[in-house]
Order: sequence, then C-alpha cells, then structure tokens
Amino acid sequence: MPPKWRPSTPPVTTKTMAEILRFNSALFVHFWADWDGNDPVLDRTIQQLMPEFEWRVRFFSCETDNKENWELLQRLNLKTVSSTSVLFLPNRHPRVIFGCQPLGVLSEELKRCLAGQISIESENRKTFSRELNIPLDWLTRPI
Repeated sequence: MPPKWRPSTPPVTTKTMAEILRFNSALFVHFWADWDGNDPVLDRTIQQLMPEFEWRVRFFSCETDNKENWELLQRLNLKTVSSTSVLFLPNRHPRVIFGCQPLGVLSEELKRCLAGQISIESENRKTFSRELNIPLDWLTRPI
C-alpha cells in the first residue's frame, strides 16, 4: 500500500497550538484530510505563497481525522473542514478561508488581512472567507 499523502508544512495539533501562537505573530493553518483530493492542490498553492509571505506568516497544517485535533476544531467551531484554512493574527478573531482558492485570491486575502482590512464581499461574489466569531482568548478557555 502506498504511503498516505501528507502536507509539506509542519504539523500543528491541539496540544501544540498555544505554543506556536505564542511564538509567531501570524499563522496560516491548513486543515486537511488524506482522503480529500483538494488538499494536495491547496498544499501546492501554499508552497507558492510561502516565499511571498516569508517573515510575516508561518504556515502549518492540522490533520482533521486525528482525534487529538478534534478539540481544536471544536474551539474554532469548524464543521466543514474540506480544504479549509484559518489565518490567526494577534488580537484579532481568526479568519477562515473556505475551499481550494487560487494563488492570486489567497495572496490578496492574506495581504488584506495583514494590513488590517476586512474583505469586501459583494452580493454578486461568492463568499469564501469570514471572521470566526469566537472569543479572543479561545485557546485558554476550557471547552
């Protein structure tokens, strides 16, 4: 049996998330599953994004089928995780990005978020990103 696909970014788990957030100002976490065919495509897009955001954003991945990570999914209130990414910025609500977005779209979304801007979503444009309405101290609160 061939080995299962794994993302190219370092893993983050429920247990390591607090430590990683403490030492990094901006995190982009790709929530993935080896059965989701879109995740390898999103991983390749992330690989292309990394040089542009070097020194500003650290990229990680979180396996959604690993039961140890379910608490993190609960805390983020993520119900659908297929090709989902979350951007964590200091003192701001995490921002979820749905689906396997093209490189240019992800790049512009990260630039807007890093600049402190909220994405402008018109009624005519499909919404692919939104702020998660969870407490800012979400990581330290018990479930």
